[in-house]
Amino acid sequence: MISAATTYAVRSLGRNRRRTWLSIVGIGIGCALALTMESINRGRDELFARMGAYAGAGHVRVVPARWNERRDPRLRLSDWHADLQAAEALPGVSAVAVRARSQALIAMGTRVSPVELVGVDPTREPAANRFVRTVARGRYLTPSDTGAVVVGQVIADRLAADLDDEILATAVGKSGDIESTMLRIVGIVA
Repeated sequence: MISAATTYAVRSLGRNRRRTWLSIVGIGIGCALALTMESINRGRDELFARMGAYAGAGHVRVVPARWNERRDPRLRLSDWHADLQAAEALPGVSAVAVRARSQALIAMGTRVSPVELVGVDPTREPAANRFVRTVARGRYLTPSDTGAVVVGQVIADRLAADLDDEILATAVGKSGDIESTMLRIVGIVA
């Protein structure tokens, strides 16, 4: 037996067929848009994770305790050698790279640019960072380099700098004081 509510619902749908079909089409379009947006969002999240890993940030980042709370540049890993060995021993790890990061200003002449200055181990970095393998001009760092830097093409253009130019890098040091050094550009990554 059909309930009275069902009878009224069917009668209402039949009375105005145009409204019924427009509602069906509207619901269909809404569902299609929702599925499309969900697919785009999931693809974007996957792309961000992959680009972060390929750009050198990696799938896993080991940071000092309470780093997320304080974001204090003076925090250091208590025993980075042990952390390095532990990371290398994890199953499925293909490359481990040690990095020291600092926010800095680099300058050449009157041009200045804010950057994230990353200190790397030049023997380990090529396995973990794809940009190292695609230096457009010049070369990548070697273990014997002192005061050498590889910069991106955008930064080189912004500073009007080229290979073998010296740039001034200024950052906050371990003690909290501002420190500067001259770095020679040995490579440019595009």
